[in-house]
Amino acid sequence: TVKATDSRNDLVTETQYNQTFPYIGRTEKVTVWNGSNKVSESDPDWTKNSVAGVADSNHTAGQYHFVHLDQQVDTEYEVDSGGSYNGSLVRTVTRDTTFASPNDWDYTQGAPHRETVTVTPASGTTLTTTTDRTFATLTTAWCLGLPSAVAVNKSDGNSNSTRNTAY
Repeated sequence: TVKATDSRNDLVTETQYNQTFPYIGRTEKVTVWNGSNKVSESDPDWTKNSVAGVADSNHTAGQYHFVHLDQQVDTEYEVDSGGSYNGSLVRTVTRDTTFASPNDWDYTQGAPHRETVTVTPASGTTLTTTTDRTFATLTTAWCLGLPSAVAVNKSDGNSNSTRNTAY
């Protein structure tokens, strides 16, 4: 855990790091404090895909681990010194990532096929943005896949808008 104090405003940022393999150095939680009041919190959830390596006459095969973000939940709180709303939840932002299959990361350069970001205010309308990516699979030609199509859908629960891009 690392604590840092901003000398301009006395906000304290507390960052907890994972110490287990293969997640070493990944953030477990980041919390910002204004005195005893929480200002924000970021809580990522990491996952991994593992693939056995290929052995040859000179090397034994280990495993490759692709560590990636599965979900991240960010919460923000009101900073109203002395006010009645101090410490009240303002909004929650949830980010989910999905890969089409467990080993697709090898040709997508680590980019997820689907990414959904949901912004939920303490009161009001929830907004959701979903980004779907289709990748060219040119692994037989030793070319890493770049997106061949990207669709971005935005929704507020009442209306939707979609932007499609093909490359």
